[in-house]
Amino acid sequence: MKSKIYLNFLFIFTFIYFLLTIIGFLYSPKKEFFPFFRWDLYKSVPQEIIKYDILFGKKQNSFFNLNQQIHQKQKVFMLNSLGNCESIKCKKKYSKVISKFIKTDICAVFVSINSSKKIDTLGYIYNSSFNLKSCNNESRNN
Repeated sequence: MKSKIYLNFLFIFTFIYFLLTIIGFLYSPKKEFFPFFRWDLYKSVPQEIIKYDILFGKKQNSFFNLNQQIHQKQKVFMLNSLGNCESIKCKKKYSKVISKFIKTDICAVFVSINSSKKIDTLGYIYNSSFNLKSCNNESRNN
């Protein structure tokens, strides 16, 4: 007996919910009754996803391919922290931490990669220092 009441309640509740949804879509000025249904629920979600990476060497090896004693999540955290910095002082601070995992004689290029695979250069890391223009004003691509 209890299961019949539960099934009837579930059916009636679902029917009323969708009925109010359709009525709201057809007759409401905003085309919805908010507590019941939201048509543009994901409209304000940003579609652009930006990932950060450090490329180095002639073959453009990725920072994620290093065989270091550092976890993948830590690499993502450090790169996101560097990428989200607004000031050059902040960028220099995080580049010093990241440069511990990069050979000192290699010019590393800090890049952002958007969802359409476009790569933008954000700066350079060489000998534990961050520079916006090049590796210590030299044209090194080692």
